[in-house]
Amino acid sequence: MTTALYAGLLAFLFIGLSARVIRGRMLHAVALGDGGNDDLMRRIRSQANFVEYTPLFLILLALAEYQDLPAPAVHALGSLYLVGRISHAYGVGIKERIIKRRLYHRVYRFSGMICTFCAIGFTALILIAQYLAQVGG
Repeated sequence: MTTALYAGLLAFLFIGLSARVIRGRMLHAVALGDGGNDDLMRRIRSQANFVEYTPLFLILLALAEYQDLPAPAVHALGSLYLVGRISHAYGVGIKERIIKRRLYHRVYRFSGMICTFCAIGFTALILIAQYLAQVGG
């Protein structure tokens, strides 16, 4: 099951994002919440955003694979999602230090969300098409 590969890779990304939150809490001596600290808030939101989207994507991908989506298509969707999540986490995690970097920051965050939404949207469309093919056929 190809989805298992992406579930595993995404689990490691989650561990990395969680470790960043823990390090941030230790660095800024904040036990709960973000303590009004911009760096810690970025770390927390990066992890939380990952948690908000990843379960849905993995469920959709597993269902599409279960309905016999070819492995190359599963890899394409899984890779698109993984790259999107890495890009988004990087874009949210970096601090805007100078005005020139603001665009740099937004490009990673924006492209990460585009990849995420495309992976979820394409997978959802595939599931609907698979359903309609089964019902009609």
